[in-house]
Amino acid sequence: YIMNDKFKQEEVCVVGLGYVGLTLGVAFANSGLRVTGIEISKEILSSLNQKKAHFSENGLDNQIRKVIDNKSFSFAEEIEPKNSLSIYIITVGTPLDKSGIPKTDSIINATNQVASAMNDDCLIILRSTVQIGATRNIVKPILDKTNLKYSLAMCPERTLEGNAIRELSTLPQIIGSNNLETSNKCVRLFNNITSKTNIVSSWETAEIIKLSDNAYRDVSFAFGNEVAKVCAAFNVDCYEVIENGKADYPRTDIALPGLVGGPCLEKDPHIYNFS
Repeated sequence: YIMNDKFKQEEVCVVGLGYVGLTLGVAFANSGLRVTGIEISKEILSSLNQKKAHFSENGLDNQIRKVIDNKSFSFAEEIEPKNSLSIYIITVGTPLDKSGIPKTDSIINATNQVASAMNDDCLIILRSTVQIGATRNIVKPILDKTNLKYSLAMCPERTLEGNAIRELSTLPQIIGSNNLETSNKCVRLFNNITSKTNIVSSWETAEIIKLSDNAYRDVSFAFGNEVAKVCAAFNVDCYEVIENGKADYPRTDIALPGLVGGPCLEKDPHIYNFS
């Protein structure tokens, strides 16, 4: 689903400048939008004060310097109350606790901060990876208490670490909401960085897409490692098995064995299971 018009003069607030928030915020700022990033981490703020990212991403530091210098990107510890911002994107992290249950503290805190600062007719987008139903059962009730009119969408992040700047413009953006007007607002926003958007029918649909994508990848890698174990038991080269088995054969695409980790695959299948 594509709309050609874009938000031109809107001011966007990205709450959480970790990997997801910083790359998205810089991409929007680089497209011409005015972006304010909110971050409580002293380490991240210190890096940004030096016009650098706190992680490695090809080409990102150059873009950070550019958008800070041209004043299209700024950052602070808190949202300024009753500001002129019209779009809020929540991108805070959702780690697991010691029991493997997803922690929602950061989502609640970020949403409360947005609720205390927003005005009528704002668009609020949840982009963090959350358990199914979090948009409806955690974010929406907090926003409802403001008695303000707002639009709420779930637009999960799906970029590959180290390649986010390119993928933000090439991967379809998933847009889930409870009405077409809100979805169209999100399409107009994301059209600033990509023409590829997929509107889905609900917040839960978007939440499940993100979890399903990463759970699928985790299972695929796990199966590749199981093949490697079988091969090792019989002194067979697992790479020979996998590469020849899928060569010009359309129904097999086994992943090569190796380490499985990263911030997403270590927790997202657990969030899926918890949901």
